[in-house]
Amino acid sequence: TDGLFSPDWKHPSLLRLTSYDREASGTMHLVARGMVRGQGETDGYHERIIPLRPKVMQVFGRPEGPKELEDLARERIADIGKVQSILRNAIAAFAAHGNGSNGSRANPWANKLGEIVDAHFFDDLQTELEQDTREERERTRNRWLRNGRDGVIDHASNILKAATESLPCPSIHRYRAQVRANSIFWGGLRGANGLPSAFDNPDKEEEECPNSNQPQAASNLTESQMPLFQ
Repeated sequence: TDGLFSPDWKHPSLLRLTSYDREASGTMHLVARGMVRGQGETDGYHERIIPLRPKVMQVFGRPEGPKELEDLARERIADIGKVQSILRNAIAAFAAHGNGSNGSRANPWANKLGEIVDAHFFDDLQTELEQDTREERERTRNRWLRNGRDGVIDHASNILKAATESLPCPSIHRYRAQVRANSIFWGGLRGANGLPSAFDNPDKEEEECPNSNQPQAASNLTESQMPLFQ
């Protein structure tokens, strides 16, 4: 997002809308490329192609448009960060058998959430931007966070379930560890420092249980399948 919005970056000429661009009705594509040095695991060449819908493309033609898009993007990144942090704490508690915290085992699982959400981040961001009223945007944001299928919180819940099924824990401690992990996870999300607004949807009340069996993108993950994050 910094490459699009930060004042430290100069926008290329091709990012400025022409009269043809303003009248275009089809999808356009933003191509971002860059080289990174001295940044650890992010070193190297990076490229991303982002399809931009017509309504979103017009944002770049308004003086306040980029700032509006920037604010939404940063809000969503902050929401992801909250869920990821709470997920990490919950898994760390389970990895410590419900007594303390083991962050080294939790980090690979928490990082997986970022990868899952990143795949559709800009598509989902544009869906919110296309809404005409604040109320519609709030509903869109809450559905993105939690809808029982592929919301950010749904993915995090699935990852927590996969982690508690895969991480080693003596049977004598497993029940306590699961209860502790779920208490941290759901309590943290519903708390004042979490995302309580995501639970205001009366049409969606999922079973908050470590053994819930819902459709999930991460349900079949095991610790041995995650060497990339070790």
